Amino acid sequence: MMLSEMIAAALAGDMPVEEALFENEEVAELDLSALRFDSVRFVKCRFIRCEFNAARFNSVSFENSDISTCRFRDSFWRKSSFRDSKAVGSVFTRALFKEVSIAGSNFRYANFGEMLWDGCEVEASSLREALISDVKFRRARFRGTDLTAAEFFKSPLKGIDLSDCIIDGISLSDTLYELRGAKVTAAQAVELAKLLGLTVV
Repeated sequence: MMLSEMIAAALAGDMPVEEALFENEEVAELDLSALRFDSVRFVKCRFIRCEFNAARFNSVSFENSDISTCRFRDSFWRKSSFRDSKAVGSVFTRALFKEVSIAGSNFRYANFGEMLWDGCEVEASSLREALISDVKFRRARFRGTDLTAAEFFKSPLKGIDLSDCIIDGISLSDTLYELRGAKVTAAQAVELAKLLGLTVV
């Protein structure tokens, strides 16, 4: 069954989309709000301007797929992953990520406002100019990730290692309290000091 057909059947019967593999599928402008996905793989799939608000994702993977500009407000994610995928400009406001991994993916301009990240990992990905404000991090890890000009306003980074990430131009509160307890390199600390108007000699 094709993706669009399975989605239609799931919506009509108030049933989850489960135990499925979809490859090279494309759907556009569908409202998939509150739909449940369980043990699903999307490989080389593309979603165009789709709505996933309040949807639930359990053991779901996006591989070489594109969900750019889609909306996932108030969604729930558990043991799911993004691999070599695009989510440019996608909206995840108030979503919950639990044991979610992002690797080799492009989340530039994505909106992660007011989220909870619990046991999540981001590796070798781009979150350039992403909105990551009012986020609660629990056991989160960032490795080799581009966070250039990302906004971390009111998102405490205590215990998070940013030492091998690019954090040029990140946006923080005036006191930089978000960085208390975070791990950065000496070179990064020099650049961050400039946000306080300090000159390190």
